[in-house]
Amino acid sequence: MAQLTEFLKKVYLFESLGVADLQWLSGIGRVRDVGAGDTIFFEGAAAGSFFVVRQGTVELTVRGQEDDQVVATLGAGSMLGEMGLVSGAIRSATATARENTILVEFLYSEIESRASADSRFGMQLYRAMAAQLSKRIFATTHSLAAVKDLKLRHN
Repeated sequence: MAQLTEFLKKVYLFESLGVADLQWLSGIGRVRDVGAGDTIFFEGAAAGSFFVVRQGTVELTVRGQEDDQVVATLGAGSMLGEMGLVSGAIRSATATARENTILVEFLYSEIESRASADSRFGMQLYRAMAAQLSKRIFATTHSLAAVKDLKLRHN
């Protein structure tokens, strides 16, 4: 459990948490071994948990008009499915292990229960999620602007 606590301390969502919170997370996290090529979750499925990649690589794909499009490749320390904790939405992508992968799974219900009971924990957790979402929106906005600029130059 001590190794998992040390690992979780380096994950963006948990960086601001104290030792007791990290130990609690280590206690509720479910370690899952996933084989190469195995699907972790499907786009459009109901979401009830999020994952941290402890070892290995996970590919996120979305359905395109003609074929699936890879939108991200995630390695150790990366999270997937965490935004559903805020939105309660369905899975926005399919997650597949590219190699033998070790994940730590956290149920939304357990995290939400702790956040409701401990406002400090909840504030730190949701503030970290908001900061990460802000970074993602910033990067997406700039990527879209670059694509639009490229299309205008080629027309």
